Amino acid sequence: MDIDANLPLPADTDLDGLIENQQLDHIAALIHTHDVIGATRRGLAETEGRPDDEPYDSASGLTLTVGEMRATFQRELDRLAPVTALHVLRATEAGANQLSGARHRAITAARADGQSWSAIGAALGMSKQGAQDWFNKRSIPLFQDHAAE
Repeated sequence: MDIDANLPLPADTDLDGLIENQQLDHIAALIHTHDVIGATRRGLAETEGRPDDEPYDSASGLTLTVGEMRATFQRELDRLAPVTALHVLRATEAGANQLSGARHRAITAARADGQSWSAIGAALGMSKQGAQDWFNKRSIPLFQDHAAE
């Protein structure tokens, strides 16, 4: 499935498969879809309790009624994948783990190339000690995972 991280996911998207795939552009699309759903729900909530024939004030200059905007918001929600906050949490956890592993490998490579902990810390926006602490905290679980194999 071709996914554009800048477009919301369609309603028929296999969200569990998308999360398991762990591709960062898929995770970005999932987050974007969740954001669009939130904005659309807020727009729909603004129409609650208002008469259908009342003019809807739109920043874009649209001249629609509240009823027309309510229907537009509902159509938008119906066409989107039903992404929940829990989907976003699962996906971002998978992405964070993937990025953390890539960071660990890059630090290992930088050290092998002779880079100082000060240079590594600066590249990460932290102190030399912060970089060493981050690396060491993640090295122990990685070592334990490989030792069990």
